Amino acid sequence: MKPRILFVSEAVSIAHVARPAVLARMLPESRFDVHFASSGQFSFCLDKTEWPFHQIESPSPQTFLKRLGAGRPLYNSDELEAFIAADLNLIEKVRPTAIVSDFRLSLGVSARLAGVPLLSLCNAHWSPNVREQRPPPAPDLPLARLIGHTVFDVLFGLAWPLASRYHVSTANRVRVRHGLAPYRNLRELYCDGDHVLYADAPQLFPMRALPSTHHFIGPVVWSPDIEPPIWWPQVTHSQLDLVYITLGSTGDASLLPVILSACRAQGL
Repeated sequence: MKPRILFVSEAVSIAHVARPAVLARMLPESRFDVHFASSGQFSFCLDKTEWPFHQIESPSPQTFLKRLGAGRPLYNSDELEAFIAADLNLIEKVRPTAIVSDFRLSLGVSARLAGVPLLSLCNAHWSPNVREQRPPPAPDLPLARLIGHTVFDVLFGLAWPLASRYHVSTANRVRVRHGLAPYRNLRELYCDGDHVLYADAPQLFPMRALPSTHHFIGPVVWSPDIEPPIWWPQVTHSQLDLVYITLGSTGDASLLPVILSACRAQGL
């Protein structure tokens, strides 16, 4: 029988759906039996695929961004327990040889309970082995707007070790409940897997000696499979300077007018 690979996406942003979809398409059908699980958000990333699709529950992107922006843990205990139960049901149904996860953090428990190898796809700047472990960029919290971003960035950097442990506190309560060791920080949570796949170029993220189970696979590039607009040939053959602006699926849309004004000020 062909190895059955289950790709699981926590569909809280486009990247977490698009990246596993790109990797799944790279597996030859003649050699692998691919299954894909997601909530259905950003389903346009999965167009023209013929894999068996499994519907799972995820936080909505709006809930995810609201919690992220408020500096709160991304999941509460009840949600994590529900996701673990759903994961175990899915694993029992699919019976995969291995699971590839993009930000499905509950699999750190459920895949271990089921005894299925877990390959976690993540960004290298979250690695516990990165040489310069700087705090992530400070979020745009209300306090930052009150006291100024410069001061808030300094305070956030000083508080980050405690904040990192706070953000894994919910996951750790659930892990201990299931007989698993707690995480020491957020890096261990995000990079938890029997194998860890960094979707980045290694030259950009100098590492200390990596474990043999950590692998750089290079940038995972995706673009939508859509036709260009009918006016596109006129633009591409004009003498105008072209600017491509995207805020992704997690950017603050209120910043778009400011960005456009800055472009116009530069004559673009």
